[in-house]
Amino acid sequence: MKGAEEIKRLDMVKLLNLWYGMDFEKVGNGNGNGNSYRSHSVFTGERNPSFFVRCVAGHWLFKDFSSGYGGSLIDFVQIKENLESVSQALHYITEQLEDAAHLSKPWQCARVRAATRSYDLEKIYNIIKKNDIVASTVYLNRRRIGRELIDYLVKDKLLLNNRPGQGQASYCCFVVRNSEAKLCCLDNHEIGGSRKFVLGNKHAFTLDYKMLCGNQATTLFVTEGIIDYLSIKELEGKGIAGLALLGNSNDIKPTLLRGVKTIISALDNDRGGKEGTKRLQKLYPDKQIIIYPLKGAKDPNQLLLRRY
Repeated sequence: MKGAEEIKRLDMVKLLNLWYGMDFEKVGNGNGNGNSYRSHSVFTGERNPSFFVRCVAGHWLFKDFSSGYGGSLIDFVQIKENLESVSQALHYITEQLEDAAHLSKPWQCARVRAATRSYDLEKIYNIIKKNDIVASTVYLNRRRIGRELIDYLVKDKLLLNNRPGQGQASYCCFVVRNSEAKLCCLDNHEIGGSRKFVLGNKHAFTLDYKMLCGNQATTLFVTEGIIDYLSIKELEGKGIAGLALLGNSNDIKPTLLRGVKTIISALDNDRGGKEGTKRLQKLYPDKQIIIYPLKGAKDPNQLLLRRY
């Protein structure tokens, strides 16, 4: 496991772009401490970017003025992933670095010439879409996602299997597109493990664009992940519209909410989920916000699993 000092020297601009889809722009002329980079916060919904990163004396630091959070990459990951301790954050970061090592390296602190992705998302998609997806369908079945939903994902080519390299773990990979069918990101879940990573720019996932874009949905549920989204579909029926936010960023396109009167928060039953629900209430005061009854489960998928 990497040490705290080593991790603080890793390039946060590249890592936050790779792991969380954050797009940065360089701001200011820089000084002896280097340049600053600005992005939109992943902790709150905001119109103007107020999340800043810079390398100071060899250490990368962030400050999010919209949420008040700040610190190193370790602090960011601990908050974003709702981890209880610094050691858990260090372990999580180490695993993510091992998973992504084949995509972009080195990670050491440097004055990057441009804060852009170092991989071609379409190229990666075109490679992994050729893989056999049986392992991913079996994985979803074990998570108690029904055959009808799995078949729908397969038919619309939204389910892939990502095998990054020889001897590495296999990942259930969801293809995330926007309402115009443009590829936004690939959401990867380790099969037989707990690792996750996102390639591309994080974007909400849904199978319900027809209902939402046509203003046919008056009720909308939101979850933090795609498997939780599919779990709510299994629990409540496929006729209810929903969004998986890929975290609890509350990044919902306004046009999708035009007909929505009630938002059901099915975010995780933890600190991050509760904060996410509060942000929903703050962002959408004109809508009724209801908390989905998880009945002691940590998330919708665990609730679904308990039914079997």
